[in-house]
Amino acid sequence: MKRLVLFSVFVSLFLGLHAQADYNDFVGTWVYAKNDTVFKVKLQKGTIKYGIGDPGECIFGGYSLTVKGVLVEDYIKSLPAVYIRTAEHPKLSDAGIYIRAYNSPYYSDMLGFLFFDMKKKHIFGEELPCNVMTLLSSDKLHWKLNEKEGLWFRLEGGPSPYASEEEERRRDEAWELRGFSVPDDVIMIKEE
Repeated sequence: MKRLVLFSVFVSLFLGLHAQADYNDFVGTWVYAKNDTVFKVKLQKGTIKYGIGDPGECIFGGYSLTVKGVLVEDYIKSLPAVYIRTAEHPKLSDAGIYIRAYNSPYYSDMLGFLFFDMKKKHIFGEELPCNVMTLLSSDKLHWKLNEKEGLWFRLEGGPSPYASEEEERRRDEAWELRGFSVPDDVIMIKEE
């Protein structure tokens, strides 16, 4: 019996460690180009420190969009290696972090991520969850944004019975689908 328990613990630990995403595979600059549109995402490893229950190591990033040779969105900034939430930087986007990815314990080739669309300002400029980056190979990445699921995740539950008319109006406005200012379902190639 002891051997069975010990074997089970060993297998669980091994599978848990093996299933963790290797962040190094996601780090770098990824590009989608079609016709006159070039969409870039730059990702790096980082650490978050909020206090109790820090999520720890993750991926930080930014994005840019060029249309007809004109840079229309430029959110690729110099990023900190460690983000510490402060009164000065209460949101990740305040520190220049527009993408925050976190690993899945179930899939080593996939990262869920929060996305700040600085032009569309979902939920009044908050991050939108429920997005996925999937490695198709060492140099191909599937980028997928999911607005409906992200809004549902952030807003489900409805307004408080004590909400004012203004709070209810703002909540209804937050539910409006805006789309994205960047491509929402594309295959990206890793830049060398």
